[in-house]
Amino acid sequence: MPLLRIIVVEDEVLIRKYIISLLEELDCEAVAESSYGENVPELVASRKPDLILMDIRLKGKMDGIDAARKIAEMSEIPVLFMTAYDFRKQVTSLAISNVLGYLNKPVELEALRSYIEKVIKR
Repeated sequence: MPLLRIIVVEDEVLIRKYIISLLEELDCEAVAESSYGENVPELVASRKPDLILMDIRLKGKMDGIDAARKIAEMSEIPVLFMTAYDFRKQVTSLAISNVLGYLNKPVELEALRSYIEKVIKR
């Protein structure tokens, strides 16, 4: 049984596949993946994840921040942002209850492991 069930929301396919491979190394399961923020609420409802790893910039009409707000309205599932840009001030100032923080891209295994352990301890 996996440690955590995780939805990966990343618009770059190669990066998304890399993140999924890191999750497998950590004995976690990617239960769904998407390039679009607007797909996330439906995936949360149907897949019941323990965590959502989400890029801030996504394809479609809804970015990661808007998707995290929508998720917070429907559940307490934690969201961990991933970004290649410096959104530190934006992420730390967000008043979204379910946001754990953010990982810089390229995501490193040990940084991801640290957040996974925080979610498990919850």
